[in-house]
Amino acid sequence: MGLHMKIIAWLTPSCQELTRLSSEALERKLSLREKLLISLHNKVCTWCRRYESHLQTIHQAVEDQGDVLAEEVEISLPQEGKDRLKSLLKDE
Repeated sequence: MGLHMKIIAWLTPSCQELTRLSSEALERKLSLREKLLISLHNKVCTWCRRYESHLQTIHQAVEDQGDVLAEEVEISLPQEGKDRLKSLLKDE
C-alpha cells in the first residue's frame, strides 16, 4: 500500500464505523463530511466497498419486492396477544 493510501486509511473511520454509516445512508441523508469519509475509505478498503454494494443491492430488492412479499405473507396475532398488547399500552 502506497503512502497516500496509508494516510487515507489513517484519516478515515474504521470499517465498523463505515458499515454503520453505509447502513444509515439508506435511511437518512448523510452530511457532505460523512459522504466524503465513505468515499475515501472505500478507495482503500475493498471489503467495505463490497459491503456497501451488497447492502445497496439488498435494499433495492426489498424496495422493489417489499409490497409483493407483504401481500404473500399474512401475519395474524391471536386474540390473547392483542389483549396483552392493549393492556401494556394502557399501562404506559
